[in-house]
This record gives sequence, C-alpha cells and structure tokens, in this order.
Amino acid sequence: MPWDKQPTPLTAYLLRRIQYFTNSFLPSRTSSLTNAATLRDVLDASIFFATSLGSRGSIGADFSPLLVPIFEDALVRIVTAPWIAGVAGLESTLQNARSSTTKGLVVPLPPDSSRESSEGTADADGSVRPPREMLAYPPLARVTNAILTGLNELRRCALPGTFCSLRSELKSTVTQTETVLKDHLRAVLRPGLRGDVKSMREIATELEEKFKQLFVPFWMEAVDLAMGLEKEKEDIVFEESDQDNGEVTDEMELKTDANIELAAKMMPENEATEVMSKNGATEVMSKNGATEMMPENEADETKEEESEI
Repeated sequence: MPWDKQPTPLTAYLLRRIQYFTNSFLPSRTSSLTNAATLRDVLDASIFFATSLGSRGSIGADFSPLLVPIFEDALVRIVTAPWIAGVAGLESTLQNARSSTTKGLVVPLPPDSSRESSEGTADADGSVRPPREMLAYPPLARVTNAILTGLNELRRCALPGTFCSLRSELKSTVTQTETVLKDHLRAVLRPGLRGDVKSMREIATELEEKFKQLFVPFWMEAVDLAMGLEKEKEDIVFEESDQDNGEVTDEMELKTDANIELAAKMMPENEATEVMSKNGATEVMSKNGATEMMPENEADETKEEESEI
C-alpha cells in the first residue's frame, strides 16, 4: 500500500487488531504467567499467528518482530521474581533475629570439615556447584537458592535479548542485599538491644564480610553460566625460573635438530661449514655433501689446517 494513500477499511481494521493484540491483549496475558515453560508455549503460538498473517496470500501483515520486547520483559519478570522474594525473606529473617526470642535464626553453623572449601566445584558437564561453606550462613544461603531458582527458568525459555537486563537486575539485587545487611548491622549496633548483643554484632559483621567474599562472586558466575558464557582459558606461559636455570625441554631439542638439518641443506657443497649441535660437537659439511660429527678440539685443528693451506 503506498504511503501517500489512505488505507482501505480492511487494512485499517487489520492494523487496529494487531495494535490491540500487541499493546493490550498479549501483555495482559503474559503478565500473569509464573513459569518460563508456559511462556514458551505462548511464544510459539504467537509467532505462528504473526507469521501466518504474512504468508497467506497477499496480506503481508507479519508482526513477529513486535513480539520480541513483550516476551523479553515477561521472561525478565519471571526470572527476577524469586530474587525479589529472596531479598524480602532475608530482611524479614534479620528483623526477627533482632528479637530476643529468635536471635538464633542467623547464627552461623559450627565449623565442619565438609564445609571448609570456599570455591565451587565443577562437574563433568561444566556446571558449577555452590561452595559448601555457604551452608554455614543459612540466611544468605536461602537467597542463593532464590537466585538459582530464577536462573533455572532460563533452561525452558532462553531469550538472548534478556541477558543484559538480567545482569543489571542481578547487580540491583546485590545492592539491595548489601543494604539489608548494612541496615541489620546498624540496628544491632544501637544501644538498648536486648539479648546477647556482642554475639549478634559479631554475626552481623561476619554476614556482611562473607557476602562480599563468597556469595557475590558465585552469583555472578552462576548468571554467566546460565547465559552460556564460559571463562576464558588462561594462556600457557613458561616460568622464568625454568628459563634462568637453562633447562632444555624436548620441544626445544627437536627445534635445534631441525634447524641444524635445515642449515645443512642450504649450504653450498663446495664449502666446508661448521654447525654447533646440541651436544657440543661440531658438524662439518664436506665437499661431497656428507656430514661428519667431530669433537671441538678436532674441529679447531681442521680449521687451522685450512687457514694454512
């Protein structure tokens, strides 16, 4: 349809129905979805409906590009919903822990040899397990479970356009968690608190420190892994100590032998040339093209005889 002409009644009706579908009907339906599996089913049906209007006859009303932002916003909302609930649960737990009757809710578990590792373990399929040390801090461990619950939704419906938004949402969640922990620390430092004040203050300080050292790096790594991003492999470098000690590897020896053979092939046959090999002997190219290995002292005598001649 030329843009300088008024649309026909049928075209105007079709445009109004598409606008209603993308602006009102579809967003209202996706806003009530709570899992990515159902969202993926709705996405498949919507794409089929949008592309069918562009492939049937000469309608030419394929509006599938308009569906992308709608489903991306819905997916971000589904993934981040457990994160918001986890932070709210942490705040409620810390508030209850400041009372004299439930202060034990945030007490770290006693040390255990099975929880000493602070690094995640990698499985054969490339997935990373949470460090077992997290189990010693139940309030933050519950928030970690909420983070992983939201990321599991990406396995059912992964839209690449949501990755940047999810990174920003995770940073916002980290900031909110830090704010909750700092508020809890300021609350226990105020005078007039009942109960074992000294123990509660030590626990609040430890929670804030462990959150930055242990939980935040794992959350960032989990988000990257859920998006299919892998760590770059470190470049292999030789240690300077090995080079200073003059250690010769097998690979270096092979390169030396190859250089000797290449130099021997490039020498003229009528000239006698000396090449120092790896074992300290001198390899001499004779006029007939044959090579002979001579010790260093014999090589020096041969050189003197040639100079006299």
